[in-house]
Parts: sequence; C-alpha cells; structure tokens
Amino acid sequence: MANITLTKSLRLAGQIEVITPLLIGGSEESLSIGSAADRSFIRDSIDGYPYIPGSSLKGKLRSCLEESTPGKITGNEPHRCDDVKCPICTIFGPHKKAEHNFGPTRLLMRDAAFSQESINALKVAQSAGKPYFELKTENWIDRRTRVAGSPRTFERVPKSAKFDFELVLRIFNVDDKDDPEEDFKAFVIKGLRLVENSYLGSNGSRGYGKVKFHDGDWQQL
Repeated sequence: MANITLTKSLRLAGQIEVITPLLIGGSEESLSIGSAADRSFIRDSIDGYPYIPGSSLKGKLRSCLEESTPGKITGNEPHRCDDVKCPICTIFGPHKKAEHNFGPTRLLMRDAAFSQESINALKVAQSAGKPYFELKTENWIDRRTRVAGSPRTFERVPKSAKFDFELVLRIFNVDDKDDPEEDFKAFVIKGLRLVENSYLGSNGSRGYGKVKFHDGDWQQL
C-alpha cells in the first residue's frame, strides 16, 4: 500500500439521553458487599460515576450499520472483506484481519462520561436521602417445569440521565473518493440514528436502553 497520511480529523460531540433505563454492566466482582443489585452499571474508578465505554458505542454502531447494509451480515462475527470500497471495513476496520489494504480505522469513539447535569441530579438525590439509580428485579420461568428460577436484580441508569459523547472521524490520503468526508460523515450519522431505533447495553428486547443522540456540528481539529 502507498504511504498513508492523515489529511483531516473531524470531531462530533453531543449528549446521549437515556429514554428508557439503561444497563451496561461492569464486573460482578466489583459489587460492594451488601449491594442489592446482582449486576451493577459500569463506573469509572476515580469518581465512581457511570459511563458508557467507547467500545460499547462503537460496537453497537457497527452492528447496526452491518444489519442495515445488504450483504454485511455473514454469521455471528463482525463483517470483514477485501473490498476497499466497503464502508464498514474502511471506517471501522476489517474484523480480525491482520493484513489488509484499508489503512488505519477511520472512527475513534471516546468513552461517554456522565454529564454534569446528571451528576448534579445524583447529588441532589443523595442529599435528600433518595435513590438515583433504579433497581429492577426480574425472574424467569422454566418452560418445562413452569417453576420460577432465582430472581436477579439489575441496577439501571434512569431515564432522562445524560452522557457526554465524542467521536473523531479521520480522513487519509488514500480515501480517494469524490468526497470521502461527506460520505463518511453521512454513514456515521446514519449509524447514530439506527442505534436510536435499537438500544444500547443489555436487555434491549425487554425494554432497556432506548437512547437519543443530541449531536452538534462537525468541527475540524
């Protein structure tokens, strides 16, 4: 492949609003002794506030775009191919393909931090001695015996909470389309809208994780 040079970096920032309670679970080993939850929301190690990992955002974005692009679902693994015109492999990278001609990944997705507005709401609830996070207990039924299993309790970030997100889209000299910048931006925005129609985190088929992206304007870095 020819020498690859970064020609432009574009930043898109905004907020992710939680529409229905959200769960992106951390390690069960990290639960505090006496916790009422069997599975807790992932938190940063400094302040203890919840956050949405960039890997979760990027993976969901890719998954939704694969589902909506004909021929990109090829099994249980993320898509990969040798077509240098493939927007999935160009923007996200070909999955587990050590040698390829796509160059570096075009999309950088940062961890989405708990917004200051939501931190303030959390502190107000704590000062009033009220819970901010929501505990949801669920059970399951053995269809053969019709006996209920052991209930599990999940800690969820409540609706109306917000997270600050940021992504960076990179353009390289090998992106020799007529207007790769506009094509790439449109593809990413399409992905954000598709995530809104799907869900983030776990248990989306049971009502968890509907979100809305409030994104601003693209800015060149």
